[in-house]
Amino acid sequence: MASRGVQLAGRDFGGSGGAITLLHGLGRSLVDWQLIAPLLSVEHDVVAFDQRCQGHSDDGAWSWEKALADIAAVADHLQFANPAIAGHSLGGMLAVMWGESHPNCPGVVNLDGHGRKRLDQYVGLDPGDANQRQEQLLAQQQALAARIGVPV
Repeated sequence: MASRGVQLAGRDFGGSGGAITLLHGLGRSLVDWQLIAPLLSVEHDVVAFDQRCQGHSDDGAWSWEKALADIAAVADHLQFANPAIAGHSLGGMLAVMWGESHPNCPGVVNLDGHGRKRLDQYVGLDPGDANQRQEQLLAQQQALAARIGVPV
């Protein structure tokens, strides 16, 4: 796959259903998704790719705009009309930016790895609502951990 003159290394994990693009963190690679992607591909068409200047993708000028264009290039290459985006760390930040610029995106997941925030850090949310969301996140983390056999 190519984006703005940069060859991007990717892996299509297959599957059927809605498309999901997985984004790794800074200094990482698509290998980070090799355990989770097959689980997601049971119900979704899943792809992960090495972001420019990382993994097996070519080097090239890096910017937020170019990184987002790379996501679009991968989606276009695979004919993903409107993929959900999930990422961790840098990939999580890009996922949020993608969601902001693609309001019809079916889902955005930011697995940022910064841990649970204090309730006062959820600016603009009612503390009760923020607490409920934290409890839901913990339940989802526990369910996923149980499914793949790792502790939370």
